[in-house]
Amino acid sequence: MTCLSCENDQSFSIIGGNSDTITFDATNSFGNIVNLSGCDAFFSYVPYTDRYLDCAIRKPCEIKESSKGNGIYDNILVQLSAAETCTLSGKYVYQLTVKDNESDNVFVFQGTMIVKKNIDSTLITEGV
Repeated sequence: MTCLSCENDQSFSIIGGNSDTITFDATNSFGNIVNLSGCDAFFSYVPYTDRYLDCAIRKPCEIKESSKGNGIYDNILVQLSAAETCTLSGKYVYQLTVKDNESDNVFVFQGTMIVKKNIDSTLITEGV
């Protein structure tokens, strides 16, 4: 694996307080599918205006087999819970970091995450 990019648009938006699963398809610089079997992936983000801060969250991602059932693990799933997103609003820079455990290579992909403010987050924070 020499390069990792993502087929999906580099930006996405969610509403704070929603549980969401964001899926990225791993491809190389030529657009070919990359098998991420044996790799670990992590999702992190920082506020767009404070990109030099330490990441606000760092969480492991799930690497899943292609929907084609061909034994190639090319889907990176980021699962965000309601509790993780309910207090967020605004623009963030997110980063996917993929570590190849066999070669110790690390590949980084960044994009923009927009979180729309939840106008009634008390229902989520109170556990209702």
